[in-house]
Amino acid sequence: MTGGWSLVVPPPAWDELCRHLFADGGRHAAVLLAERAFGPRGPRLLVRDLVRAADGLHYARGTHDYRSLRAEFLRDTAVRARDAGLAHLVVRGSPDADFGPVELASHERGFPALSAIVGDSIGAVVIAGDGPPDAANGPGSLAHVAGDLWHPGGDRTGLAELVVPGAALLRLRSAPEAPPRLRVAVVGLGGTGTAIAGLLARTNVVSELVLVDHRPADDHLLPRSPAARTDDVGVPRVEVAARAAVRHRNVTIVPVGCAVTSPVARAALAGCDWIFLADPAHAARHQVNDVVHRYLVPATQVGVAGVADPHVVVRALRPGRACLWCEGLVEHARLAADVPGTPADRADAGLFVGLDALAAAEAVTQFLIAVGHAPEGGVGVTVDHVLHRPAARSRHLVRPRHRKDCRACRPARI
Repeated sequence: MTGGWSLVVPPPAWDELCRHLFADGGRHAAVLLAERAFGPRGPRLLVRDLVRAADGLHYARGTHDYRSLRAEFLRDTAVRARDAGLAHLVVRGSPDADFGPVELASHERGFPALSAIVGDSIGAVVIAGDGPPDAANGPGSLAHVAGDLWHPGGDRTGLAELVVPGAALLRLRSAPEAPPRLRVAVVGLGGTGTAIAGLLARTNVVSELVLVDHRPADDHLLPRSPAARTDDVGVPRVEVAARAAVRHRNVTIVPVGCAVTSPVARAALAGCDWIFLADPAHAARHQVNDVVHRYLVPATQVGVAGVADPHVVVRALRPGRACLWCEGLVEHARLAADVPGTPADRADAGLFVGLDALAAAEAVTQFLIAVGHAPEGGVGVTVDHVLHRPAARSRHLVRPRHRKDCRACRPARI
């Protein structure tokens, strides 16, 4: 099973949810309110709100079940979901990721009335685990997830996976099979972006590679791209990058030859599992940052600079955790009139060949570790930025800045 419905939980909400569900080793419950969205393998439910059920008050001994949610609590959360136009999901923690006959009978009794109030998808989700996981380093004791989703029109489906786009990409599956390969986007196909696309195509992790750039190749790009030919000046950059990617492995290339600010590009990015941002334009930074926090898609931002101070920066962007506006890397004044680079940076393209390789290697390696396709398996992954200064032979970790009043990353905060 490679398709189906996915539930995506932003890291701040996941931390709070795990602390509540697995507190004191007991069984607890909560309600998630989620927005529908298109996903890389099927529909997604993006969690927008979390309502914890207080033990003994909202979640207590029931008539038919060992424990059940009070009708008044479900009524209030259902009205809240209806008013916000969101789906309503009851979630609980359990040692077993499955629904028993008593629970399924409870759904049959209560879900029709709940569906009439909400007017959108409703359901129940059970997360298997015997204690709180390590949210930074991976799934911990969590193993599987199960869901019983009821949709308008009478359709009833399961839940394929639960995704947490944290420092490490946590993917809890409803089946024991390996997670499917990912849909990854690269925005900005200069020397760095083309190098990243080539490396991603050589892994066994990526099934679809979305290449986003509306500009043609120029003299500055030719020496920086291993797939560029001398007659490629004026050829769309997506074609040059696709040429570098398809020669390695069986990966599907999805060229998007329009500006990242266009609705077509935004829709393509919102349906990805991961985004690499290699475009220094402020408009591109703003658009990708907005997709990260609004559609809960993790990203990696890569920047290179040369001549006066050669350096490489690789930044991890996570919903509710790391934001380019908080970092001061997007300016309102630059959004109206943006340029792709400075004259000094464009003066010596040859200098960037090594910087492109360094940036691409760092970014793709972090990605492989975060998605669990490396020996480290995601252990020890952080959202710290990495700063390379080759002249000083140094590599530093920089803690991301976070502003509580930032409106750009607010959609991912619970």
